[in-house]
Amino acid sequence: MPEDDVFSALGNQRRRYVVACLLEQDEPVDMKELSRQVAARENDVPVEEVTHEQRKRVYIALHQNHLPQLEDMGFVDGGRAREAITLNDRATVLDRHLNPEPEGEEVWLGAEIGLTLGGALLVVLSWLDLYPLVLLPDLFYMVGLVVALAIVTVVRCYRVYGLRLEPAS
Repeated sequence: MPEDDVFSALGNQRRRYVVACLLEQDEPVDMKELSRQVAARENDVPVEEVTHEQRKRVYIALHQNHLPQLEDMGFVDGGRAREAITLNDRATVLDRHLNPEPEGEEVWLGAEIGLTLGGALLVVLSWLDLYPLVLLPDLFYMVGLVVALAIVTVVRCYRVYGLRLEPAS
């Protein structure tokens, strides 16, 4: 898929709201409901508090501009019909751009797997009383492994959560 299509689709805040709203839906939505949800996000109000004018302004822009563009790019089905609007399978790439994995997750996963496998091997070899591992008690290796895993876990949690209790957005 051309990156230009992805950047064009997500290059406008209103289209990002459309994609985000459609990603949250389990069923197709009609134009009226979609415009209410987008207007709520744009005006930072609950959906129930969206005024007729706010919804109408979004409705017109979605109908005339944004949904036809998303449909022409192949991300949305039903945009011109104004009923049963859904994202199609091609839109999964948009979800990855709107909700990316935190940077460096592959590196951390690799570190965790390597530390776990390497630590398990070290513990097994120490139980077999192989030289030079026999010079230190088995408990030393197990405590070292637990401490190393704890450090990796704390650092990774800090990177993902910071000092908050919920994931970074």
